[in-house]
Amino acid sequence: MNIAKLIDGQLVVADYRELFKETSFPVTGPNDDFFAENNCLKVSVFKEHDRATQMLVGCGAYEENGVVYTVEVQTRPEPIQTITIESSGDSIGGGLNG
Repeated sequence: MNIAKLIDGQLVVADYRELFKETSFPVTGPNDDFFAENNCLKVSVFKEHDRATQMLVGCGAYEENGVVYTVEVQTRPEPIQTITIESSGDSIGGGLNG
């Protein structure tokens, strides 16, 4: 699980076991007390968005409302225009019988 910590003025995102090599953690990882005592923040790779018109794109870590995000919401590109082709009713044979 990645967590974030401000180190020498830089927001560092790494696995909690890498940032705190000398610390023993429960199977569930660091708890809220650990985050508070060590000035760490939780990292999220998800943000609420409208999946029909928006998408998540990976980006550099940034803090927003006490959570560090590594994705940002962007507007999806315009959908590709589809072309409909009318069939004349003729069929093209294929397969074993055709």
